[in-house]
Amino acid sequence: MEKRISYYLGQNGYLKMLTNLSEFTIFFKKENGFVSMIELVNMDENPYITEDTVHNVTQKAQWRFIDQGYEEVHYLILVISRDPERAIMLGERENFFWIIDSNCNSLCIPDGKAEDFYGFKKLVEDWLTADFNRVEQGQQALYQANGRQIKSIKDQPLVNQGIFLINLLVFTFCTLSGDVLYNYGRLSLEETMNGQWYRIFTAMFLHGDMPHLAGNMITLFFIGNIVEKELGHIKYFILYFGSGIMGAMASLWMQWVKMAGGEPILGSIGASGAIFGMLGGLLWILIRNKGKLAEMTFIRVLFFICYAFYGGLISSNVDNAAHFGGLIAGFLISILLYRKKGNPKKGKKADED
Repeated sequence: MEKRISYYLGQNGYLKMLTNLSEFTIFFKKENGFVSMIELVNMDENPYITEDTVHNVTQKAQWRFIDQGYEEVHYLILVISRDPERAIMLGERENFFWIIDSNCNSLCIPDGKAEDFYGFKKLVEDWLTADFNRVEQGQQALYQANGRQIKSIKDQPLVNQGIFLINLLVFTFCTLSGDVLYNYGRLSLEETMNGQWYRIFTAMFLHGDMPHLAGNMITLFFIGNIVEKELGHIKYFILYFGSGIMGAMASLWMQWVKMAGGEPILGSIGASGAIFGMLGGLLWILIRNKGKLAEMTFIRVLFFICYAFYGGLISSNVDNAAHFGGLIAGFLISILLYRKKGNPKKGKKADED
């Protein structure tokens, strides 16, 4: 019953408030200068709730909105109970107090209580008789009283945030320690071929200076969050580091070509191979979503990629091979990993790369 009411409240624009009270579920909707609040009390699961507890929780919930400047908070208390006679005792001090008899899925309005709540009576009666088994259910989002959504762990870009933080910490350590990490972590053909394959990974977290770091991290922060949300944590991890590794392999190949031609080899550092892989993955996601996703469009992302490549081609000390390798790898990995989300209403010091 509680799931049924929660679902239909969400369908009618009510947000679920974040609380630390398992016995109470509070929904709210901010309208023209006032707040409508529905307090759902499941007495079947919490038979020891008292009238004082209901009154105190209601007052505290009201004050959350009053503290935000709302002078009017209109509220209705809905109690779910198999024993309506006992449930009546919870609303002795409340005027807008209704009971849902969970034995027969019917609405009971005790004598002396408000007969309606802005047309809400008809809605509740319709919800109780609706074929709820045909409704596709999902977990309802939680919101603070100010209307800000509380994102679940699944919705948080945890992998992207972790990569972002590690890059900042590594750059800070490099700034304080000099060339130690650069000497042991940069991607250079000679050391890598001599068995130091870990450099393929460590070079992704090294940046030569602040502009190099800022350029990569700004792109990572704003675009990586979108890509991770679409792919999920594990697939985004595979996309990012898979692209970074393939970008590093392309960089090593270019270093071999230069060495064969007698050119000096300085090595390579930077996260741009992985960053371009993320962009390549986003291109495929946009293609699968008909060219538009959130605030991104296919043309905008393609223009950004072309502009970034142009900047690399006209600049010195830029590892364009890592860029190309990462971009292609990211596009291909995304083809393998990405599955378009269905409509729930229709079905289930060195060259810097």
